[in-house]
Amino acid sequence: GGQSRLFGHLFIWSPKQASFWQPGNIMTITWETQNIPGNVKISLSTEGGRSGTYETIAETENDGSYDWQVTGDISVNCMLRIDPIEEPDKGTRQGLFTIHTYSTQKYQTVALSPSTTTLSNQSTFLLSANYSTSDNAKTHGIGVRFHYNSSLVSLTNLENVFLTPTILNPTPTEDTNNFDNDLTTDQYVELSWTSLSSDWPNESQPVKLADLQFIAISTGQTSINTSLYD
Repeated sequence: GGQSRLFGHLFIWSPKQASFWQPGNIMTITWETQNIPGNVKISLSTEGGRSGTYETIAETENDGSYDWQVTGDISVNCMLRIDPIEEPDKGTRQGLFTIHTYSTQKYQTVALSPSTTTLSNQSTFLLSANYSTSDNAKTHGIGVRFHYNSSLVSLTNLENVFLTPTILNPTPTEDTNNFDNDLTTDQYVELSWTSLSSDWPNESQPVKLADLQFIAISTGQTSINTSLYD
């Protein structure tokens, strides 16, 4: 999830990554217009941005704000996309966020910070992976995959890894199963923790799981996504 901040491209401020929205409520979608004239198309995917899953919410003036009454299938893998009608190559997307009937729904999430990154060739950037749950619950552990587009960025280091993971695999794996439902990412690295006493992470939340250092090997729009497993 998250979005890359590119010069001249739209940039979504709301919804935020890992935010929660209830059907029937008003979501104020906000974005930077970059003074691009004309209208924009706002689209929603409830399948993590997978190709062919976006449905149009609205076509509206590129004025930086749109009040949307939340509809659609409940999902923890929502992705929002905004594209200028006349210059669609200057669009952007933001996710993942949740649409669900009950805000008391229990969940685990790993959010990346900062959620946005400006890419320029050969520049380096650092992302922190932060773990939290809806009710601060402890568990038997978690597995996390970090997905990226290897033609645009390369992972150079995993730093400040939380405690001692069961799996620490910094070697990129080909994402042939498309675990993050995003065809623009092709590789992932993974971390996993297991607690036999089911008291993980045994610290106050949010917990920083790791810092991931990347280098940009090209320019363009990309996302660093996460997928979780038991």
